[in-house]
Amino acid sequence: MGEVTKQVKRVADAAEKAIVEQAGHVDDAVAEAKKIRADGANKAESMKQDVRSAVQVAREKLALAGKISGEWAADVRATTGEWRKQVSAATRTAVDAFKKS
Repeated sequence: MGEVTKQVKRVADAAEKAIVEQAGHVDDAVAEAKKIRADGANKAESMKQDVRSAVQVAREKLALAGKISGEWAADVRATTGEWRKQVSAATRTAVDAFKKS
């Protein structure tokens, strides 16, 4: 009976050691998973901020392009109107000169 008791104690001690060791591995794995999840969340938040910044810049550039094109169109209309006035005046002057001759 003494030999069986010793063997049971050795098996129990080995099992306890293996369980403690495996529990340590599980704790390490859980800690690493939490770290990875936190890093992933931080990276996702950073990417979200980057996307928001890019969208804001794009909106500002579109607004500027709209403003510039609006100003350009107004300049073209003004220039065209002025050009028409000058052509009309030159035509009247030429017609008047032909009428006198």
